[in-house]
Amino acid sequence: GEVDLGIIREPFNTNTYNSVLLKDSNLGGEDADAFVAVAQPSFFGGIESDTIALSELKNKPLILHRRYKDMITNYCRQKGFSPNVICQNGELASSLSWAEAGIGIALVANSATVQSYGDRVQIKMITNPTIASQAYIVWDKSHNISNLAKQFIELFNIPE
Repeated sequence: GEVDLGIIREPFNTNTYNSVLLKDSNLGGEDADAFVAVAQPSFFGGIESDTIALSELKNKPLILHRRYKDMITNYCRQKGFSPNVICQNGELASSLSWAEAGIGIALVANSATVQSYGDRVQIKMITNPTIASQAYIVWDKSHNISNLAKQFIELFNIPE
């Protein structure tokens, strides 16, 4: 009840929160931020492509944000394997730092990789399937929000 609005990435509890999708022209018109695998080059076993199939991450040490663990686990199971999650945490910066340190492969939304790592890590778009997440403005369904917050929401709640 202390904060009117939040900006979060899915998945989130839609029973608890009202939401409006944030549209982002930087994402190629898709409004979804595709997931990438970030790791030292040795973890990719000589794969030269800028993409990596999800199945190629089987048995690899994965680092996940806890928000995405169920989602990524479900995608892996659809491909016939259980992910080898060696670490899960609540901070994307930690995931990326651990990948840079050589602990494992961080699976994160591409927008989280804006920092330049030079040749210390490689970033590969996950394909087959593409895993993506969208960002939303959210507010608690059980609380009244301020008029200012309502006006702010209206800036983003424009019909297509």
